[in-house]
Amino acid sequence: MSGSAREPLLKLYPNLDVDTGMSRRRLVPLLFGVLTCLTGASAGAEQSREPAPLQATLGDFAWERPAVTSTLLAGGVVVTTGPGTLLERLPNMKVRSGAQATTNTYVYRLTRGALDVTVSPNGRKATAVLVYTPNGLSAAIGRGRGVIRVDPNVISFTAQTAPMLVAKGEHSRLLRSQRTLAIDVARGGFHEVALPNPPALFLEQGLALNLPRVGFEATVRMKPDPAIERYEIALLKRSADAWVPIATHQTSNTEASFKSNGSGDYAVIGRAFDRFGIESPTSAALGFRAVGVKLPEGAQLVSGGIALTPKQHLEFSEIDGLIMSFGFGESFIEAPRTLGLQRGGRGALVRLVDPRNHGEVRFQLVPHVVRARIELGSPRTTWPKDRTVAVVKLVTGAGQPLTSSAGYTAEVSINSERRSVRWQRSGNTMRAVIAPPRYMVGPWVLRVEVKSRLGELVGRNFLEIAQSPAADDAR
Repeated sequence: MSGSAREPLLKLYPNLDVDTGMSRRRLVPLLFGVLTCLTGASAGAEQSREPAPLQATLGDFAWERPAVTSTLLAGGVVVTTGPGTLLERLPNMKVRSGAQATTNTYVYRLTRGALDVTVSPNGRKATAVLVYTPNGLSAAIGRGRGVIRVDPNVISFTAQTAPMLVAKGEHSRLLRSQRTLAIDVARGGFHEVALPNPPALFLEQGLALNLPRVGFEATVRMKPDPAIERYEIALLKRSADAWVPIATHQTSNTEASFKSNGSGDYAVIGRAFDRFGIESPTSAALGFRAVGVKLPEGAQLVSGGIALTPKQHLEFSEIDGLIMSFGFGESFIEAPRTLGLQRGGRGALVRLVDPRNHGEVRFQLVPHVVRARIELGSPRTTWPKDRTVAVVKLVTGAGQPLTSSAGYTAEVSINSERRSVRWQRSGNTMRAVIAPPRYMVGPWVLRVEVKSRLGELVGRNFLEIAQSPAADDAR
């Protein structure tokens, strides 16, 4: 470390020693003080807050930790490292502090990366972890969770849930719970800051519609905080009695969107990162429900809503406990499991509300008007001379083509006698070549009727066909 970089640290450590470690003779007295401080009477004053059971369940496993390596050691110690971490295990030490029992101390040297240590004493034997870092710094963790990071420009010590002792040479200071001490290696100086606050999350909608082949979208907003560099938001789904993380989103903005599929109960949680890369505790979970919607065959998703015929009904799932209203009135009823158009085939604005969190989702039910445009040859068609092509195009009431002709059938008759015809389908179009009957004398009336799967007539047309002159002459 250069002299200019050393000066700010001298204010913290008056007798600064720039060696990269300490001899065992110098370490034992310091470690005695560390263990006395971290395992003695002062421990009760800095107990971390017990999280709510649900919050503990969510925060323990929601965050992605790619390629981490965790090691469980005797005495309730868990050591976790991430990709690129350079860590050396040194010989253990045993320290007696007066009349207290011997403390088994695990010793490491961290040269690069992050080391996450959790000490959860599970018996009478005291346990601690001592970690050396470059520039002669060290930290001791006797209980709770602490994180040490070594980057090219910054070395940081974070006491996540209990105090941590940070030392330089023979001098040390107690870092209180939920505080970070960051040493700026490149420019000199240090910063002691509190852990970032958990982000305050807001859901754009506290209720969602899960539509077939579309799913649902949930948008989460975070309250701006000038001390935060980025956010990490997780989407979780309730499965039986467990919460399962299904997606995470990292962003430097104050908004995150998720697209998912499946009805049920969901929750979003978040954490914030400051400029040193230190993460906040996990935020409170914000729950919402995705209501499942099953569309009857032939129903259409349109802009802002769902198009149904008068005989069709939606089927809802995960609807228990919700209430419903039509329009913007204040009269609500228990949300039904099936829903169709109003009397007379009229559409309506539907509002579903979750009384627990006042979450609301709105959608339009609109009449599903389908019309069949049928073209049959030309008025001058004669049989058996001319080839007769029937073309059916299915459109909405506004004249827009349907995406598919599935669910619709075209029936052909000649002089009221049903005929079997092979139709070719492509998008909203059905096409067939209709041959003249062999044993039926003309003139003929060709009729085509198009019906939905429910038997509703959506279009009909006919063509009067005369006998070809050549056929008359032949007779």
